[in-house]
Amino acid sequence: MSVVIVCYNTDAGSDEIDKANRELREKIGEIKDDLPDGCFEPEVNTKVAEVAGVLLSLSGGGYSYEELSAYAEEIEDALSEIDGIYKTKLVGKVEKQVTVEVDSDRLNQLGFSLSEVNQVLYAQNLEIPNGALENEAGKIYVKTEALYQSLDDMKNIIVGVSRQTGAMVRLKDIASVYMESKDDAYKCKQGDKNAVLVAAYFKDDRNIIPVGKKVRETLENLRESLPSDLDLSETAFQPDDVDKSTDNFAGHLIAGIILARSPASILFSIHK
Repeated sequence: MSVVIVCYNTDAGSDEIDKANRELREKIGEIKDDLPDGCFEPEVNTKVAEVAGVLLSLSGGGYSYEELSAYAEEIEDALSEIDGIYKTKLVGKVEKQVTVEVDSDRLNQLGFSLSEVNQVLYAQNLEIPNGALENEAGKIYVKTEALYQSLDDMKNIIVGVSRQTGAMVRLKDIASVYMESKDDAYKCKQGDKNAVLVAAYFKDDRNIIPVGKKVRETLENLRESLPSDLDLSETAFQPDDVDKSTDNFAGHLIAGIILARSPASILFSIHK
């Protein structure tokens, strides 16, 4: 995943910002066809209030997205407990789905149809998203409810009774049931390593500089508990930008005071 941050001039009015946003979307639209195959369509987020104040990257060679997500959830939980953080979010967490891949030959041999299997799954209160039934491949993608604690529970669902032998036919008798990543899942990379991003959002009514210090203290403690071959790095850290702006303002203010006082000092020395 690539994140590009666009900064507006501080003296820009709302009309100018709206115009700039429109032009930005137009420019992005012009280049999206030039992106490599496999890239998702670029997203432009102009909701400034919803921009993450902290964006962290957790990456590691040889780690799966599932493993990275487990560690990232621990980081997310720790950040969510900090006073001044109102929301956290994982970006790049690869969601899993249950896939039921039916053996069409076995299905025909036992005298069942794919639609009958589909109806049985519906009857078991399993949620099958629209378009999730692939007739040619014999695949059914399923969202499971808490009733099924494991894949074995699903595999043992009774599909029906064999018309030939009268024996009960279970799902595992006619299909492979397994977990797999969703095809449309966002996947992040840092260099050539798998990565997951952790985003944290500051409360509007808080001074984010001390909150940011608490965030860094928390991250230092977390790094000590992470495996040494995992890299937890800051991709964006808004308190640093605010702190620099404050320092620059203070520097300009002091310089202005010195310049304002200089003529008076000179005048005093002349009169003396």
